[in-house]
Amino acid sequence: MNNRRQGTFRSLLHAMVGGVVLALFLHTWAVMGLVFPVAIHGDSMEPTLPRGSRVIVDRAAYLWHKPQRWDVVVFRCPTKANELCVKRIVGLPGETVSLAGGHIQVDGESLCGNVQHELRYQDLVAFRARHGNFSPQDVKWQLGESEYFVLGDHSSVSEDSRSWWHGPSLPAALLVGKVLGVRRTGREVPGEPTY
Repeated sequence: MNNRRQGTFRSLLHAMVGGVVLALFLHTWAVMGLVFPVAIHGDSMEPTLPRGSRVIVDRAAYLWHKPQRWDVVVFRCPTKANELCVKRIVGLPGETVSLAGGHIQVDGESLCGNVQHELRYQDLVAFRARHGNFSPQDVKWQLGESEYFVLGDHSSVSEDSRSWWHGPSLPAALLVGKVLGVRRTGREVPGEPTY
């Protein structure tokens, strides 16, 4: 009987120690800043990331592999270094991105075949008002070897690669991390804001 109690006690002790070690590991991971929450304060990623949502960002995501097309990323805004932005990667290093017939094309191939990530430039009038009287054939961007092309899912209000004055590319050095998950709150939340 005493051996059975001792075995049960040891099992319980092992489970508690394991839980404490796991909690310390997760806390250390968060404290080191590898995973952190960010509040969404803009509309550029609607409906994927509604205003008032909070996302979890993984800073270590790109230590072992490069960003992929369709990743939702957080980065330092190229036009306002003190702000974070969140957008979707559409163009990868070395690719040519264009607007043709209202569709986003990469190296001449339309990206609109994937329903989950269909990106259609819907407001050409607003685009022309902001950037001049371009026809869709005139809008083409060539990315460098460490540059990405990013777009907001709500294209008619998004300030993204199409509208940056310095050029369309997002340098890899400005990437902060990959969005891991989203918590929709339905209201404004405190935290480091993204647009």
